[in-house]
Amino acid sequence: MKNTSVVDDVAAPLLRLLLVSVFLLAPTGCRDSGDAPPEVAADLSAPDSAGVEIISMSDSREAERVTLGEPLSRVGWSGGDPPFQALRHGRLLPDGSVLVVDVIARRMYHLSDQLELVDSVGGPGEGPGEFESIARIAAVSSDSIVAYDLTSNRVTTFFDTAVATRQMAEDRPAVFHAPSGVMADGRVFWGIYGATPYKLQSEGPLRAAVLVGDARGEALDTLASVDFVDIVRVGSRLQPRPMGTEGLTAPTPEGFVWASNGLPEIRWFSAEGELFRILRWIEKAEALDDEYWEDFVEAQVVTFTTDVGSPLPEEFVRDRYAGWHPVLPETLAPFLEPQFGSDGSIWLRRRPPLGEEESAYLVVSPDGRCLRNLLPPARFVFMDSRDGSVLGIELNELDVPSAVLYRLEPCSP
Repeated sequence: MKNTSVVDDVAAPLLRLLLVSVFLLAPTGCRDSGDAPPEVAADLSAPDSAGVEIISMSDSREAERVTLGEPLSRVGWSGGDPPFQALRHGRLLPDGSVLVVDVIARRMYHLSDQLELVDSVGGPGEGPGEFESIARIAAVSSDSIVAYDLTSNRVTTFFDTAVATRQMAEDRPAVFHAPSGVMADGRVFWGIYGATPYKLQSEGPLRAAVLVGDARGEALDTLASVDFVDIVRVGSRLQPRPMGTEGLTAPTPEGFVWASNGLPEIRWFSAEGELFRILRWIEKAEALDDEYWEDFVEAQVVTFTTDVGSPLPEEFVRDRYAGWHPVLPETLAPFLEPQFGSDGSIWLRRRPPLGEEESAYLVVSPDGRCLRNLLPPARFVFMDSRDGSVLGIELNELDVPSAVLYRLEPCSP
């Protein structure tokens, strides 16, 4: 099966909706060659009537352009390296070491700060410490890792010397969550993961709870509710609007943050769930016209009918997308699914043109006061950032994945 470099922003929420697992750093960051524009600083920062700080910025494409220099370390392409098949998740741990997940091997690899293999846990199966799929991981500490198995709906916590598992409720709610990080006070943050089709009851905006609690999911508190997706009817079923917007959350040093792939706005909340900061910027919206849609469908036909692992009939692929056209949004979401660093930064990958893999990331600093356009190396996908280090995945010409570390100095306005 071809190891794709990024999950398409259309497929990601819909595959989660259908509960299908997708198997899917030089000492400093360097400015792009040429006359790069300055960092985009806040044009206006002032509280509104409710005391919420509003940060307004100009066009994000005018922000400073930066690149990543030579990698600090890499693992996966040399003899003796772990035989990675499909890396999809990774975290930089508090002690400087690294955790990456191979979703085909269903195994987590613990690497040193130089990306040398320390240990591995997991593997395929249904027993303690085994996985049918690994959909999300969270580092409670450097020696306590929580992993969510989407297929079995089970949470497994790996301690230094023990493994604990808990079966989640057999019947998932309309919006379900998975552990995705840790709050500053030690509570585990349960981020929005997906929706359960038969639990969706009506069309319109669907909001999702923001949950915190323990790693086992036994005592969860609701901090707030946020915008998740827009629900529409496609044929006889309800589902998130195809090619629509999706809002996701992640913990930050101050509380948690909400970001969307379609709205040029980011919202920060305190650890008590109070909104205290909003960043807004100018982002050009591209029309989702008939020409784009026809090209998109043709691209999906080529992708799914030529997949060497499990090709699909052309008629099946065309029928799948036929019902989408009446409920498509008028404009394209400018970004793919939001991603978040352990340092509180927000990484928004710009939607690449059809048929292309490469696109820049809009990187927002943890305080929302600085934007940069990061031009990544070829076939690079962001996984995490912490203390100036950036962890990513890169594929070579044979689609073999590697985990790679770069250095990127913090952004300051």
